[in-house]
Amino acid sequence: MISLFQAGFENVVASSGTSLTTGQIRLIKRYTPNITILYDGDEAGIKASFRGIDMILEQGMNVKIVMFPEGEDPDSYVRSHRSIEVEEFIDGQARDFIRFKTDILLKEAQDDPVKKAGMIRDIVETIAVIPDQITRSVYVKECSGMMDMAEQTLMNELNKIIRKKFRKSTAREEPEEDFMIEDATSEKQVELDLNDAAFQEKDVIRLLLNYGNREIEFDHLDEFNKKITIPVKVADFIVNDLNADEITFSKPEYQKIFDEFSAHIEKGKIPDEKYFINHEKRSIANTAIELLTTPYELSENWEIRARIEVVTEDQKLRTAVYNSLLSFKARKIEQHIAENQEQIKTAEKEERYEDIPELLKKQQDLKQISRSINEQLGRVVIR
Repeated sequence: MISLFQAGFENVVASSGTSLTTGQIRLIKRYTPNITILYDGDEAGIKASFRGIDMILEQGMNVKIVMFPEGEDPDSYVRSHRSIEVEEFIDGQARDFIRFKTDILLKEAQDDPVKKAGMIRDIVETIAVIPDQITRSVYVKECSGMMDMAEQTLMNELNKIIRKKFRKSTAREEPEEDFMIEDATSEKQVELDLNDAAFQEKDVIRLLLNYGNREIEFDHLDEFNKKITIPVKVADFIVNDLNADEITFSKPEYQKIFDEFSAHIEKGKIPDEKYFINHEKRSIANTAIELLTTPYELSENWEIRARIEVVTEDQKLRTAVYNSLLSFKARKIEQHIAENQEQIKTAEKEERYEDIPELLKKQQDLKQISRSINEQLGRVVIR
């Protein structure tokens, strides 16, 4: 990877000898839907990686394969050839993965009917992971010719695999009874509820990282009482809003990321996700990668099969940002209320009666702020 980068091929990554993960694939997909995998001439190694490539296809990406000549690998080849020759080789040798996989398995099966049947099922299972129906149909048509198999036979097998996957994904298992329910009224539980804003902090920073450069619109009345729409960058809105209320984050990594945004905004810039992913401080980079990727993805079954249209977060971004900030502030106010209540108890215990009226007034003001925020969130607070 370093050799390729030094030769001018900067859009290159390596898995560092670890298993490819869905999170890594989705991170790549944020930059491009196209991926070309470079291999040396070891066919056994390539076959061992087929499952990982299926995971890439499952994310709707276009996968091509380049095999280097026997005895060569990307490092040795780029060292012994000029950059233009390497580029021409990669462009000329890149082959579609499914056609490539079909060729390899056909050579292995040869005239063995049992092996050929297993090979056909293997190829169809790979096609089945592709989310786009049209793309699946194109591959079925091409593979039927390559494998000398009726297109309808392949399509029937494909539909059977997809139906099986669908039934498996929608199956609901009975919950096992080996869990423990903690008493919600215990002192420990109450303390966690009141003093832990980890979820709200995480959500605010996640929105900053994912949508910082996106614009959200707000309606405003001008001097002539005419409604106008003002676009505001998400990062500008979040940073200015929290700084105005002097709200900080309890988790150090979140505060550092927030401070980075704040410092850049003062200079008229908004850092993008690449800045944080490649940050010199490993803890910040790891936190950014964690918040920029998600193990969850909306199933196509909701819209295609169940006919349910789901509004995604980026389609209602202004509401998501607004509610996230309000939820964060609501939790912070709850913390202040709990802390102030403890101060009242301490003042009573120590007989500092002159401090109590001011503390009671502060408690009343905090509760009023809490009610106001929660009303905006559509919540009812009972105390």
